[in-house]
Amino acid sequence: MSLDFSAAQLEASDFVDVIVELQDEPVITYELKHEGDATLLSINESENAKSYEKMLSEKQISLYTEIKNLSSDAKVGYRYQFTFNGFALKVRGKDITKIAELKSVRKIYSCKIYHTLDAVSNSVIGADKTWEIKDSKGNPVDGTGITIAIIDTGVDYKHPDLGGGFGPNYKVVGGYDFGDNDTDPMDSNGHGTHVAGIAAADGQIKGVAPKAKILAYKIVKGDEGNASSESIIAAVERAVKDGANVINLSFGEAGGSSDPEDPENKAFNNAADAGVLSSVAAGNDGSRCQPTPYPISKPSTASKVISVAASDDGAHPSLTIVSPDVPDADQKITGSYADLSPKFPFDQELGVVLAGFGRKSDFANVDVKGKIALVSRGPIGANAIYFRDKDLNAKEAGALGIIIYNNMPGIVTPAFAVEEGDESREYIPAIFVTQNDGLALKNLLSKGLKIKFGEVSELGTIAEFSSMGPSADLSFKSEISAPGVSIYSTIPGGKYASWNGTSMAAPHVAGAIALVKQLHPDWSSQDIKAAFMNTATVLNNYENGETISWTLQWSGRIDIIDAINTKGIIKPYDLIMKADNLKSVEFTVSNTSSDTVTYNLTSELTLSDFVPATTSAITVTFSPSKIILNKGEQKKFTVTFKVDKAKLLKGANEGLIWLDSGDQKLHIPFIIWNGDVEIPEKLSLVNVSSSTISPGTSGSTMNFDFVLRSRSLTPGTEPNDKPKNSNIIDEMIIKIPDTNGRELGVVYSRSLVLLGHYSIEWDGHDIYGNYFLPDGQYKWVIAARESNNDQQNPVITDAATIERIFNVVNAPKEALSLSISKPSITQEETSIVDVKINSPSFINAFNGVISFDPNVISVTNVTEGSFFKSKGETAFNYLVDNITGEISVNVSLNDSKVASGQGVLLSFIIKGRLPGDAKLYFKESTVADKDGNPVISVFNPSYATIEKAQNPWDLSRDKKVDEGDLAVFESAFGSEPKDPNYLPLADFNMDGVIDGKDLVLLMIHFGETYP
Repeated sequence: MSLDFSAAQLEASDFVDVIVELQDEPVITYELKHEGDATLLSINESENAKSYEKMLSEKQISLYTEIKNLSSDAKVGYRYQFTFNGFALKVRGKDITKIAELKSVRKIYSCKIYHTLDAVSNSVIGADKTWEIKDSKGNPVDGTGITIAIIDTGVDYKHPDLGGGFGPNYKVVGGYDFGDNDTDPMDSNGHGTHVAGIAAADGQIKGVAPKAKILAYKIVKGDEGNASSESIIAAVERAVKDGANVINLSFGEAGGSSDPEDPENKAFNNAADAGVLSSVAAGNDGSRCQPTPYPISKPSTASKVISVAASDDGAHPSLTIVSPDVPDADQKITGSYADLSPKFPFDQELGVVLAGFGRKSDFANVDVKGKIALVSRGPIGANAIYFRDKDLNAKEAGALGIIIYNNMPGIVTPAFAVEEGDESREYIPAIFVTQNDGLALKNLLSKGLKIKFGEVSELGTIAEFSSMGPSADLSFKSEISAPGVSIYSTIPGGKYASWNGTSMAAPHVAGAIALVKQLHPDWSSQDIKAAFMNTATVLNNYENGETISWTLQWSGRIDIIDAINTKGIIKPYDLIMKADNLKSVEFTVSNTSSDTVTYNLTSELTLSDFVPATTSAITVTFSPSKIILNKGEQKKFTVTFKVDKAKLLKGANEGLIWLDSGDQKLHIPFIIWNGDVEIPEKLSLVNVSSSTISPGTSGSTMNFDFVLRSRSLTPGTEPNDKPKNSNIIDEMIIKIPDTNGRELGVVYSRSLVLLGHYSIEWDGHDIYGNYFLPDGQYKWVIAARESNNDQQNPVITDAATIERIFNVVNAPKEALSLSISKPSITQEETSIVDVKINSPSFINAFNGVISFDPNVISVTNVTEGSFFKSKGETAFNYLVDNITGEISVNVSLNDSKVASGQGVLLSFIIKGRLPGDAKLYFKESTVADKDGNPVISVFNPSYATIEKAQNPWDLSRDKKVDEGDLAVFESAFGSEPKDPNYLPLADFNMDGVIDGKDLVLLMIHFGETYP
């Protein structure tokens, strides 16, 4: 019998809560077998059932007596006979195995702890605190008495968190299917159910307004994801007629304007005038680019709706590296959940095992039971494997969870649901991390990697997909942000999933509108909108501490508790003007409280074209600069802008108008746009501090100051996929190439970088902590890297670069280098590599890692050189890993002896595997004196070039494909890269296994001869 416990639990003397199941079936199962038409009432009245139940009870008592003989202090808890035959038991862990062997025991289960699953985003926006407030009738402010119209793909009203039914006596009180023109708005797609749950679920999870009612309007045909204007307008009209208080629409199309004559805009604006305010998703088209210069979606561009951007504040899985010791900055890694992933066990120390691509064959020879599997995305081609199957394979192998790392820069959210029925499968927890983070974990495996899982939320940044503004007619759109990443909500069939999108952000605001309407029924639609925008939380880029551009976050992230408690409302609530058409603007501030309120007016400039603003380019004056308002009073004030065109940068010049009452600060975001709204330059250099650096010299640094403003459009990977853009650069690097353009070293690398301004300080180290440049002239390159995210045809490009010449002077004299006897070889050919040292200082030891590309070369025959050996006895240890591509080396002189001068530390042989350039370089390496103190050194990388073998099918190299080649192939058949008999040349389709598919390819060429 397999037991659902860790080895530690089964050995512990501590008590463990378990559920013991007996062999006999429970009463209901028994009765249904013997009385096929039995009902719950008939079972309750059946004498046969009562007799059977008594028998089960007696057997349980008998079993408990046996258990007490084995474990005298075991204590029974609740007993079950009707729906389950067993009982709860508190028992010492070390006794569980003995109890499981008793004849009448079917299975023993761990007693799990279940928590209410409230969406973490509720606390981010203050919904949970709002529920603690009472309205004028004494009801909690939780949506009571408010109805939200969900205009979407329908709603699964049978979901228990959405009421379990349809009609006046349920949560979903009504609706209509405008897509199929019938009265049943049941959701066949899932999108609308997820949206409805965010707004108003009330069950295992709670929406923002859990007691609100729902009107469900389906605007798509069947399970489609597209809707027509005809359906949308009809749904808006029906929602108003049916008495909705709030509308949510999470549909749209990029390129909209606020044109009041547009039919959709007119419908939504008229609804707002009737008191029905709409929350509309701003779109998922990312930053401005061609062919999408205005990504904001219509109809969120209608002037009287609230256009909602997505912030990144959802619950993200994170892992903390417990061992080995790593710098604090590298200790925590944040990723994203797969769509159907359960959550990881928190704060439990777990081991990690490398399992290739997560194929069944990758788990065949590794032990992942009770551990976490680390697998790569991929492979590419015919042997590709779904994320879903990686997870299920890991589960079958006994893993507790799986970490999937990308095989290119950037991030994706793994989708497990690829076929009908996938939602009903049982998965283990899955986290997706970046390529950099995955490789960092991979490099720590040999050092005994242990991790713990947790969650992080309230990142307070903008989602990578959220559409950048302004609108096509230079309107301030979007208007507010709300959580839209990793939002856990309802999906059809009584299930739950984490999804991303402004579609998920909009219902947060719809639920917020419902709460405000309940507490302040006298507030107009525009009062509510102003309250949200005046009190929103201004978001800063956590990477640089600077304010995120209004073109991404707009007035900030919604804060419901501040909005409902505001003492003032300011209109207009935003401002955007062209620099060559400035005018004074009149605002009105109203006192919504019962107190006298005094406001002091100030301004703040935040950004000029993504760069921190200088105060001299724009001057803001107020008339008056101080306002006193009595209860219910409103007053006007005027704001005047003056600009110095010579100092004003092109593009968006941004700032804030503050109204500070002492206990609350209200704000109005403004943008002064200089010039036309253009596709911004991707990457530009603001400043670099020096053209010279002295590695190892205290205080010698170079500071790079650059700005990211946009990125390229990423094509869809499927025929019907829409191209997408992002507010995130897949990877930013600063690298030093050699004269052939090959990378000598990377000095800065960061994945998933938000558009904005960055300052990087470099002290001469590479990202592995080594100095690697001797004196000389070099070139640095800042590169914004993008991947096309296409597994079949992956392309990673330096989409934008800046480069300059610089000089290295006074570099450390101690130097290690990699001398390759034949820098260019063919596949299967070998070459000798000497690790040479030049040390004017007296040294005692070298400890480090030499890294190489295991796809291009393999390493054998590591031998100690004469540098230390000629001075006395040495300790020499090494480990070659041709899977990860590392040689770990430790060599030292015994008895604290020392050596200096030039020589060879060690040598090894490389063999060509696949064509390409193989970089050999040092990682985490040190040279030490006799007291163990590091001696500052330069660690020089090198390259080997592997040329393609002339005849790939001629494995025996006799210029013909015949039985000799079959013999060579047979010797490698069934092998993988980890196997000693693996022959890369025989892996013709390069899928990581030499099998029948490769044999078919070989036989196609059987009998061919070559000159």
